[in-house]
Amino acid sequence: MAWNAVSGTIISPLNQSTIDVQGAGVYEVKVVYPNSGCTTTESVNVFVNSNYPTDLTSLSANDETCKNQKDGSITISAVSVESRHLCTD
Repeated sequence: MAWNAVSGTIISPLNQSTIDVQGAGVYEVKVVYPNSGCTTTESVNVFVNSNYPTDLTSLSANDETCKNQKDGSITISAVSVESRHLCTD
């Protein structure tokens, strides 16, 4: 197995099953099957989403009343973003 950066930068060893990259780019992995000597190559595009919250001004958390009660909560009151896009689940 060997990784290659078509574009972008790989910052971890190239012969592992997972890699760490420095940013957006196209990354390829080439796998050689030991028994047959056959190879396959796959690629993945990594995108960087630069539209994310830049400032969180109010956060509060309430713990569960009892273990596994599932009645805890997290409240976010104000978030600032650089651009005007809506993020939803």
